[in-house]
Amino acid sequence: MVENGESSYFPPHTWGESVTAKELRETLRRLGLSQTEFARLLTYYSGERVSPNTVWRWASGHRRVPSGIVMAVKLFEALPKSKQRRIRREAADHAGE
Repeated sequence: MVENGESSYFPPHTWGESVTAKELRETLRRLGLSQTEFARLLTYYSGERVSPNTVWRWASGHRRVPSGIVMAVKLFEALPKSKQRRIRREAADHAGE
């Protein structure tokens, strides 16, 4: 939920910055997104392939979580649940699932 422009998942000090692997994992869990599903969403909306291995590297701390990913998660979480479900279905359909 977003109130006063502040994300309930990522603290305001992280806006425009990278977040920790733990923060990414916790956020994906709260949103009900697997790492594979998150990779699929990013691929669908960015037009560039994001592999589940890349998301795993971010979530395990092997790679820094890019600031653009933080913004993508914030935009997704700000959507109504019905819109989130529709986007998830579209991404899954696009991936052939």
